[in-house]
Amino acid sequence: SAGITMAAAIVSLMTGRSARRDVAMTGEITLRGKVLQIGGLKEKILAAHRADIKHVVIPKENEKDLEKIPEYVRKLMVFHPVSSMEEVLFLALENPADFFKNPETTKMLYDKWKETMDEKKVDVVEEANWNREGTVQA
Repeated sequence: SAGITMAAAIVSLMTGRSARRDVAMTGEITLRGKVLQIGGLKEKILAAHRADIKHVVIPKENEKDLEKIPEYVRKLMVFHPVSSMEEVLFLALENPADFFKNPETTKMLYDKWKETMDEKKVDVVEEANWNREGTVQA
């Protein structure tokens, strides 16, 4: 359930952009950035309410579960149903418009990832004991 939270934290760290402190979030994420439904939404929202959080990012597929939340809590909070990681980042990061309109953002993220991989000097083919055709060597 913390997939989108961890992904947003990683993007925040890699880009130096602060995450908003008034936003809670929950949701699984696919490798392609699609946000998936989670369980236990009511308990997570009530915990956010107790922490005085006003904005909660939830998977679009969980929108139907909001009816299980007490009405007085729903009136005090704003729910943001999302279906993609891009939407999560727009809601979670400070100054999101600047982040997304900058064409260098993707390049910067890739360069930081590549730099990290270069520092480790990992030969994936050798480490995984794979040959160049993609089959495992005996």
